[in-house]
Formats: sequence, C-alpha cells, structure tokens
Amino acid sequence: GSHVIYECVLECPSLQALIDRLSQQFGVAPESAGDVIHTVGVDTERPVMDMDRQSVDVIRESIERHFNKLVEPLRIPFAYAGHQYPGRGVQRLLLLGGGAGVPGLIPYLESLVQVEVLLATPYVLHQNLNEHLTHADDPVMTVALGLAAFSGA
Repeated sequence: GSHVIYECVLECPSLQALIDRLSQQFGVAPESAGDVIHTVGVDTERPVMDMDRQSVDVIRESIERHFNKLVEPLRIPFAYAGHQYPGRGVQRLLLLGGGAGVPGLIPYLESLVQVEVLLATPYVLHQNLNEHLTHADDPVMTVALGLAAFSGA
C-alpha cells in the first residue's frame, strides 16, 4: 500500500521552556530540572525516589500541560488527513528529539491523539542498524542519522 508522510514543525514551547519554568519554580539548576522531567515523566504511577508526592504531582501536571499544548496544533492536520483519506487518516505519529524520551509520554500522547505513537529512534527507523550501536536507541540522534543518510543526495 501507499504511505503519505506529513512533516509538521509545531510552533509550540520547547522542552527547554518547560525546563526553565520548572527550574525557576523549584529554584534548581536547569540541568537538575531536566533530570527531574526525565525521572518523573507523565501519566505514570511509578514511585519517584526521594521526592514527596505533592512535588511529583505538581511536576507531572506541568509536564502534562506542556505536552497538551504540543498536541493542540495537531488537531487541524489530523482532521485534514481524515477528510482527505476517509477511513484511514493519520495512523501513526513519530516522536523524536530530547522530549521524546520522557517516561510515560508515548501512552499519554496516544490517549490524546488516538493514534499509534512511536519513538523515532535510529534503530526503529533503520532496522538494518545494530541495536547495540552507540545512541541507536536515542531519539535525539534521529535527525543526525537522517542528515548523514541523505547528505550525498
């Protein structure tokens, strides 16, 4: 079957904006706020060591609000795809970049957009890669691999 791939650059707050906001809110270094985001995650009940429940809830709420804002601009292209391709529409959303690895993000986004969400790591997209290759499972490296693959075109 045929596939239509649609790329959309969203004009939304970056993960860095969330990191800066949490850094100011909790009075910690931005690096620490980034670590906290990747430890706490979203929509998950797993315990977070050394953090009180109230702080975890506030952090998760901030993270969820951030990703809700990212999903909002997708509604128009999703509706358009559903109109152009009745019965099929958008079937998969690929995530890449620094925020893609936030724990619990994939099921959380799937619940919001109602389509399959995949972490677009180099290994997932290019399965001829050795999965043990350094950074093959890092969604931050996906763009670099893509640029390298098509640099001679």
